[in-house]
Amino acid sequence: MNCIIWNTGGANNAEFKRHCKAMIEMHKPIILALLETRMGDHNKLAEDLGFSNKIQYPTVGTSRGLVIMWNDHNISINDINISPQGIHTTVHVSNPPSYWYFSAIYVSNHFQDKKVLWNQLTDLSDTINNDLQIAWLVGGDFNEILSSFEKFGRNNFNSTRASHFWDCINQSNLIDLGFRESKFT
Repeated sequence: MNCIIWNTGGANNAEFKRHCKAMIEMHKPIILALLETRMGDHNKLAEDLGFSNKIQYPTVGTSRGLVIMWNDHNISINDINISPQGIHTTVHVSNPPSYWYFSAIYVSNHFQDKKVLWNQLTDLSDTINNDLQIAWLVGGDFNEILSSFEKFGRNNFNSTRASHFWDCINQSNLIDLGFRESKFT
């Protein structure tokens, strides 16, 4: 079972759609989450990519835009909470049967907004973690780093911001899965 979570940096152009269709054909995801689409409505995009259902949050000004897409034949998704920084859902898969939580995240660059999401994730985890049998997949662009070795560029590492992020991960009982390939992508 594959899920794709992609920070598109804009999804309303032919080149993106061509690359996305190729990725869908190769990986055959049951769920496609697109972040920072910069689109107010994702109806046509979902149709063009071959998905029958979606949960979306439109752009805020000229940025953001989140959408989770799927098809009905093997899965149903219900929204729990939708905000500018994330879409939180329950996922029911019919074959093989499973039930789990999914959060597609695109975190603001503003520290105060990040703290709001960190609190939201911690609160949501209290609900999810009450039943240890249910998994929770959280993925996306957190626009934050956990340690100085994840940093490249001229801005200094901010240990206070990293500490807030670590607290969120730990209090939410999340596990950082790390990365493959280039760590700066």
